[in-house]
Parts: sequence; structure tokens; C-alpha cells
Amino acid sequence: MIARLMEELQREGRYSIDDIAQELADRLQVWSTGRAVIQRHLTQAQAIRLVNDDRLERAVRLNADLPAAELGSSIVLPNARLLLSALMEGDGAGLTKAGFLNRKFVMAIGGKLDWPEFDWQEICAYSKAVNEAELTPVWFLHGVLKLAGLVHTRRGVLCVGKRGRELIAPERAGALQAALFRAAWRDLNLAGLSGIGLAERLQWQGNSILFMIGRLADDWIDGERLLHCAVAPDREILAAPEGLPLSAFRWCILRPLGWFGLLDTRAMPTEIEWKPRHEFRKTPLYDRFLAFDPGPA
Repeated sequence: MIARLMEELQREGRYSIDDIAQELADRLQVWSTGRAVIQRHLTQAQAIRLVNDDRLERAVRLNADLPAAELGSSIVLPNARLLLSALMEGDGAGLTKAGFLNRKFVMAIGGKLDWPEFDWQEICAYSKAVNEAELTPVWFLHGVLKLAGLVHTRRGVLCVGKRGRELIAPERAGALQAALFRAAWRDLNLAGLSGIGLAERLQWQGNSILFMIGRLADDWIDGERLLHCAVAPDREILAAPEGLPLSAFRWCILRPLGWFGLLDTRAMPTEIEWKPRHEFRKTPLYDRFLAFDPGPA
């Protein structure tokens, strides 16, 4: 940890022992303040119970009975149904040797997705042929559908399975949302959303992060404050370059929660025009979809 911190400070032209000691003290102080907030809401035993609920069935429970009308804020749900429909209409889609959807299918489905964060016309302006790995929504949907057991590969073709055909029905919207969220939160490597490996240090404690967001984000809260008050840091997080933990938290944890319709985001201006500060707030769906039972205090 100290070696990494020294390398970071040296790149900034700070070489003295006092610089290192002060930087370390400042980081520990910020994280210690956040840790105190966590400890006010969770005992160690409760945090362990949350983290150990691998299937989101005990300490964290998903409401799979919500009707489609209450899931309107979810981006994942309608786009997953669109992808399932496209696979069913075309008797599946061929996969490349690397296991990605073929380029023809990606180009066909890319223009149909309704994913506000991604402008298909702008993407096509830069590239005439888009691969799955270059189109995050398709990569994400392919991953969660497969991990949820809704699609499977047969002789190099991705096909919709029996469960996928069942959950695509409009009346099964809540069950589909729950299946996809469980696959994304517990099985998909969310670091793949940004390439920030540090996200893996956050994902394992995802359930306790969900609990803390539920307690802290009734109103708008700054992303950095939410990071320090919801995440228990380890050596890797403490030693990471300044700003990297927040980037991993925002892109790999908070962003997919927004895709599932559970968080709102807004950008607040700062003194640096191109570098806004982001705030987050639970949507009404958050407390309808997620329920927590961390055990007795």
C-alpha cells in the first residue's frame, strides 16, 4: 500500500516523508468517518449476513411479483425482452469463436435498443461495424440473460430456453427483473462495465452497499460521500490512485443500479466545467423491489 502511494505522489512531484504521511492520514480520516456511519447502521454480524447471501434470498430479498406498471424506470427490463424476442424470431443468433454475438445480429439489434446512455447514431458515425464487446448494453444483456439461465448455446447458436420463453410474458415482468438483477449483481463481473479492476474489490460487498444506499439515499447524496459511507475499504482500495475508487463505484456499482431503475443521477456543476460532481438518489422502485433482513442488531 505504501509503495503504491509513494509512486502516485512521486508522479505529482511529492517526494518527502511528510507528504506521504499527510496523504495517508487524509485518506484514512475520510474513510474512518464513513466507516463510523456504516457502524451506526450495521453490526459486524449483520454485515457478514448480508455479504454471505449469495443468492439474494435471505438477508436481501427481491420482489419478483411487481407488475410491469411499477417497473417503468427499468431500462434493462424492456431491452432484455427486446433481445429475447429478436432471438426467438430468428431462431437464435450465431456466436463467434470467442463466444460473442455475431456482428450482423449486433448491428440489427443495436438500432432497436432504447438505452438513453448510448446514442446508436453516434456510435455508427464512428464505426460502420460494431462488435458486441464494443456495445456495452448488448454485452451486458447477453451476460445477464445467460447467467440467469434464460438463454443457452446450442451448436454455436445462442437460443432462448424454456425459462426465457416463460419470463418474456408481460405478466412476468417482476420475475424477469428479479432474475436479471440477481444475475448481474451476484454472477456478472461488473468490472467489465468499465475495465476498472478495482470494481472487483467493491462487488463482493455489494449486498451491504445496497443496504447502506437504502439508508442514506432517500434524498440526493454526493457520490463520494456515498462511497465512503457505504463501502468498507481494504488495502487495495486505500492504496488506489485518488479518484479511482469513486470511478469504480460510480461506473460499476451505481450505474447498473440506475439501469435497473433503482437510482436517479444528476450532474452538479463544479469549478472545472468538464468535471461535474454527481449526486444519487433512490427511486420509488428501490424500496418496492429490495427488502433487507440483516438480522438482530
